[in-house]
This record gives sequence, C-alpha cells and structure tokens, in this order.
Amino acid sequence: MRLGTLALLLAVALAACGSSSSSQPKLHSTSLILDFTPNAVHAGIYSAIAQRYVRKAGLRLHVIAPTQSTESGLTPSGSPNG
Repeated sequence: MRLGTLALLLAVALAACGSSSSSQPKLHSTSLILDFTPNAVHAGIYSAIAQRYVRKAGLRLHVIAPTQSTESGLTPSGSPNG
C-alpha cells in the first residue's frame, strides 16, 4: 500500500516534468485517505504537495488523516473492503 502510494505520486511528478506549457492546467480535486496517522512514511506525499508536483500534474490533493475509529475499520490489507 505504501509503495503503491509512493509510486503513484512519483508517476504524477514525472508526468508533470514533461509539460512545457506555461498555462496552468485545470485542477481536479481528489482526496487521499491515509492508512494510519501521518508520520515519516507519508513524507513523499507531503513533499510532492509542498514542491507543487501534484498541482503541476493538474490535481488538487486533499490528504485526510484517519481518526481512531477509521483505523480500527481497516482490514490487515489496509483497505476497508479487505
């Protein structure tokens, strides 16, 4: 799960590097629910947001940290559906 998230952000960042257009793309809003309380494992996500890679790729990313009740609802695979 963590590597998949990091790979997704890396792909978004690399896709943004190929853009030569000076105009700002239309931003698409999306949310990312973390699998557990934010810590060093999530640094890549926050770094991509801070360095504006996510916006350059046309995304407005809203990161949601799970609450205690959300964490207990996750299965061992890290997803709510198992």
